[in-house]
Amino acid sequence: MQLLFKSTLIAAVISPLSALPSQASLIRDASIGSACRGEVPVIVHSGMGAAIDFTQTGKVVQRAWLGDPSKVTLDTDRPLEEGSSVLFLRRIEGLDFDGLPATSTTVLTTVIVDADGSEVCQFPVSYSSDTPTFTNLRLLPGQSPGTGSDTTPPQRNRPSLSLLRSASLNLDQVEAGINFNAQTLGEDSQVVTRVREFIARARAGENQQSIAREMEIEWPLLLELRRQGEATENGATYAETSVFL
Repeated sequence: MQLLFKSTLIAAVISPLSALPSQASLIRDASIGSACRGEVPVIVHSGMGAAIDFTQTGKVVQRAWLGDPSKVTLDTDRPLEEGSSVLFLRRIEGLDFDGLPATSTTVLTTVIVDADGSEVCQFPVSYSSDTPTFTNLRLLPGQSPGTGSDTTPPQRNRPSLSLLRSASLNLDQVEAGINFNAQTLGEDSQVVTRVREFIARARAGENQQSIAREMEIEWPLLLELRRQGEATENGATYAETSVFL
């Protein structure tokens, strides 16, 4: 009887663990390019969470937002202002926010930075209580080698903090973008006047990221203005650029 009890106890302890996939298969590899095109979904499992690992890409995250923060929290391996290499999403009990509709899925929007500048990457986020197929999304600089690869690519150099702070937008392109939108919004628009003030302060030598935070100008807004301005430099007409403000 005592032997039967011990066997039952051991089986009860081991059986939940046996349902989990092996450690190697908990890692899924995907290219940073496909991630920035929104092609890499992230599933946050109850009690497991999900990590997004940028350490192999040579890029770091400087800004991050959750479209619906009522069901998941966002944590980082270091302050975003210093450039984060790992993001961690954790499932929580649903919270109610006034004016924020509850959704079954959401989007994680990030601004990633390297020596060449900034870009926006978005990850579709969903939730599950099932056994996870992976909990660590490892982003690689090249094409995605598939799921659960055991091969670790060579470590990419992480941008230094001084380099991150010097990574900046082309102000002439931002100015061209706001000039275009001012035709629709008007020069007295609050958006237009704030962006023009941002440009003036940045040209005077202030750090662009710090100005944007202080003036509460979203970085993706400035990135889109830069994109519009760059389009005009490349020969596109104003009619070919999109008014998003």
